[in-house]
Amino acid sequence: MKRWICLLLTLAFATGSLFSVPRVSAAGGKSWDRLLAIESRADETAAAQTVEGRAALYASRGEQMIQAVCTAEDYVPGSLERHGDFFFWRTTDGRANGYAPSFRARIRDKNADTVQAAAPGPVLPDANAVPDNRDVGVFIPYSGSYYFYPEQCIAEGEQIAQSTGGSLQVYTAPTATVDNLAKVISQCGFLLINSHGMTDYEMGSDHGTRANSSYICLPTDEGVTAADQVPVTGPYGTYYHAFYSGPSEDFDETYYCVDGTCIANHMQSKAPNSMIWLGFCCGMETEGMYAPLRQKGVEAMIGFSEAVVTDTDHGYRACLCQSLLEDKTVGEADVQIVRNKLYVTPHVGFTFSDWEITQGDVTAERQGDTLCFDLKSPCAVRLVMQARTPACLQFHTGEGQHVAEIQGYVDDVVTLPQPEGELACDRYVYHFLGWSTQQLAEDTAQLPALIKAGTKYKLTQPHTTFYAVYG
Repeated sequence: MKRWICLLLTLAFATGSLFSVPRVSAAGGKSWDRLLAIESRADETAAAQTVEGRAALYASRGEQMIQAVCTAEDYVPGSLERHGDFFFWRTTDGRANGYAPSFRARIRDKNADTVQAAAPGPVLPDANAVPDNRDVGVFIPYSGSYYFYPEQCIAEGEQIAQSTGGSLQVYTAPTATVDNLAKVISQCGFLLINSHGMTDYEMGSDHGTRANSSYICLPTDEGVTAADQVPVTGPYGTYYHAFYSGPSEDFDETYYCVDGTCIANHMQSKAPNSMIWLGFCCGMETEGMYAPLRQKGVEAMIGFSEAVVTDTDHGYRACLCQSLLEDKTVGEADVQIVRNKLYVTPHVGFTFSDWEITQGDVTAERQGDTLCFDLKSPCAVRLVMQARTPACLQFHTGEGQHVAEIQGYVDDVVTLPQPEGELACDRYVYHFLGWSTQQLAEDTAQLPALIKAGTKYKLTQPHTTFYAVYG
């Protein structure tokens, strides 16, 4: 199965190498506590307000982080191995650990879209049932951070299961363990996976040049064994089939990374000539995820070879599922995906300032804040995003009434609200007439220019104040 690139956000390649560990003397504290403290200090700077800026900051502090790890009380001497800006180390509790700056920057993003309904609990298979390739699985370890769309993913799984006549198995946190992932791969003919992902190499936006393996993140180390965390030698140095990649204090989540070999080692039986949708970054960047699972009976795998931080995964997945429901083969469905339209919307607080098609047959059209790509072949696109200027619209009302301020960005169009509450007044009855940018110091017969409630208003300044006018 070919590695399929959904969208190439940037092209930046550099040659990585192994680095020596700096000589240090001070010691004390746990390694992850020290790393989190360095991340927190970096997050306080202006450059950390974007995911890209935060990732660059973390990478620039690599020597400081390595020194902090190597002098921590739980560090196993001699265990640190650096792959570009990524590095491994072992701790005295027997755990293998890995640090990836861009991944850490993404999971600490306080602006991530977290407005998601809670995903349903797992639909466990009948213990007496004999699994076959009609069964469908949905595996979503995280739903609190970034774009996992659990409800849509589960609905698509239900549609496929109804079509095949099989049962649906759903696994979400905290049951999204490595053993349950291995089980659902062994039992289901079609599996949808949405999670975080990474490789064991990073140099800027390059995650593949010297990567040994690709990993999916799980929310728990339940089932992960000491054997899974034994150091192994790959083409680019020492790596692990399973390791811990730290917590996220902002989303109350933890991240345990496993590759295809780890998953395959936990499978009790071969997969039933199945297909898997790998909805996570870098899943196809190396053979580390798909090659071991293909050897275990998985027939076809589709996923991303790049680190993708857009919310387009659900669009491709929906197109794939619909094509399969229309009796297309996996290969025909894959072609249909490639030729479909792709809508890309920038992250909250950003806008597209430029874009360039660098490879492939594709046209682009801007529709407001969204870019629409009409894909006729595999392609590569360079996107340039610019931070938007925050804007705040505040309202002053009479005593007893209130209106919440509106937070947005310059050039946003908002609807002016009506004051809420009962206006406290004397013997006269006052009615709200509208909003004015002019503050009235006293009663007047000269009515200022008014903007009525319900009017669409464009934010043009970082801060604007409206005053309620009564008559």
